[in-house]
Parts: sequence; structure tokens; C-alpha cells
Amino acid sequence: MQGVIREKCRATTEALPGKTVYIVHHWDTDGVASAALLLRMFQNRVVGFSPPAIGFYSSDSIKLPENEYEALVVVDYGIDGSDYDKLRNRLKHHELFIFDHHRVKPPISTMYYCNPVAYGSSEHEYPSTSLLLYTLLGEPSEDEYKILAALGIVGDLAPFIDSSKPHPGLEAAKKLLAGTGLDLKALRKIVDLVDSCYRILDRECILKTIRAASENPKELREATWLHEAYTRAEHLLQGALDSVEETYNNGPVKVYKLTIDAYVTSYVGRKLSAKNPENIVVLVHYMPSQKRGFVYVRSIAHRLDRVLDALKNMGVKVGGKTNVLVVEYTAHEEENLVKILLKTISDILRA
Repeated sequence: MQGVIREKCRATTEALPGKTVYIVHHWDTDGVASAALLLRMFQNRVVGFSPPAIGFYSSDSIKLPENEYEALVVVDYGIDGSDYDKLRNRLKHHELFIFDHHRVKPPISTMYYCNPVAYGSSEHEYPSTSLLLYTLLGEPSEDEYKILAALGIVGDLAPFIDSSKPHPGLEAAKKLLAGTGLDLKALRKIVDLVDSCYRILDRECILKTIRAASENPKELREATWLHEAYTRAEHLLQGALDSVEETYNNGPVKVYKLTIDAYVTSYVGRKLSAKNPENIVVLVHYMPSQKRGFVYVRSIAHRLDRVLDALKNMGVKVGGKTNVLVVEYTAHEEENLVKILLKTISDILRA
């Protein structure tokens, strides 16, 4: 962590202790692990926590809490700084703290913002927000902190495990797990359990998991509510995998179409990516009841950061990291958006 990055993250971390906080976190395993890590560290100073509207990425998807608190802490949400500028304007007397590891543009407004990747650091160095927080909080020696830090890593790097591809982040997770009684295989199973909560759009399942993880993340392996969520999610996920259709196959790019009213975008996209590790997988997922959907792009073999930057420069509202990007769309935008995306990928691959 160099120069301005070190100073921004240090200032952000040092300003947080002593304040009562409300945590807004991403709904996936890294977000859950990050929130649980903060809850364990700050305990009764955390007055509440919740995810934004599941599946959607904007400041409008963050519902401000009614609880009394001094600082709103957002972890692992992956939205651009312009959205945080808008969120800052909605806050009155509360401070805003951001911890993230996604490749996004930093905010313009004054706020506590720690995202090394947004300032140029490698995602290999910061493969999860949970690891970033663990490092900033002084690398606590208790196994629970180490497991939570590793859990977030495994959550975000699950496709690399599934396809047996190496990644520096997985080596970091192995080191964290040494002596804890858990390994990458055990955490990979926990990730499937935890991610089941958001796939069935069950916010209470997510909140219950964070409380339990903050006390003893090992117990998540046997958590009854997670196994029930997993069973429900598996039914939905299998239906999604059975109904996905390949609509385009040209060179390294494969496009798939999925229409289903469930938030299974990242799961199906990751499965397709693991099945096609040498390709760039584009999943177009439309949810009829919402009259909107997501274009999800993931690749194990190809970097997508130049595609991400190019789309942002064209004004497309897109989020992501080196190997994945996501764009929300409404029904009438789908055809044009896919054309723009395919042309952008093609141009960059030829360059």
C-alpha cells in the first residue's frame, strides 16, 4: 500500500474507533464476512447492519437506517465514487466510511474512503474486502478473524477453486487458515451455504449469518437455516442452469441468455465461466417481474479491466474487477447494450 493509498486508508481506519456505526454491506460472502469481522471487532458499537437492495448497485439502493448512529460504514459494495457523492448528500450529521476492493472511480466529495484498487493497487494484492479490513485492523491473531478474512477471499475467488486455477489470493487464504482446522475446501462449502441467502432474496438469512459468523464462523458449516436456504437455492439454481441458452459463440466470447425471476446471475455466470475457463462468458439475465436485468461478464483466462474502463469512458454504468464486470439494464436497452459490449471486447482483443 503506497503513498496516497496508505494515507487515505490509515486516516479512514483511525477515524472509525470510538464511533457508533451502522454497517451497509454487499450481500455475498465477502460482504457478509466483512460485516461479521467489523461486528466482532466493534461489538456493541455496531447498532445495526443490512445489505442494499439485493442485486442492484446504486446509492438509491441503500436505505438509510432509522437507528441512532454516528458513522455509516459501507463495505464491499463496488459502486463508483459518484454514487457515494450522492449518498454523502443524503446524510445529515453522519460521517461516511467506505471500505472496498473493486475497480471503481473514487469519490469527489470529502469522506473517509479506503479502496486501494480504486487508486491503482492490484486486485491480486487485495482479493477481498475482508482481507483489506483484516489488514487495516492490525491482523488480529484470533482464529475467527483469520477465518473471516479467508472466507471473503474464497467467496470472491470461488471460480478459481472450481476450475483448479491458481491465484495469489488463494495462497493468502491458505496462510490465514494455517492452524485453524479449516482449509480452502471447507471454506468453499461454506461459501455455497452463505451465498444461498441472497440467491433466494432472504435478507433475514443474511443478517442471521453475519451474527453467527461474528461469534464463530466455523459453526456456519452446520447452521440449520443455511442448509435450508441452500436446499431452496439449489432448486432455483438448477432450474436456471437447465434453462440457460447459448446465443453467440465467436472466438473466445460466448454469450448466454437466461430469463428467470431469481437473483442467480453471479452463480450461473461463475458456473459458465468455470465450465469455459479459456473463454469470456457473457450472461444476459432478464427478470420479467422487475422489467430489468443484468449483463454479467466473467473470464478466468482474460483480463477485463480494459473492457471495464472502455465502457465507463462511453458512459455505461458498469461495475467490476479485473476478471468480472456487471451492467444493469432495462428491457429496451438489452439489444444495444450487448452489441456495444461485444464490439468493445472485440476491439480490445484485437488491439
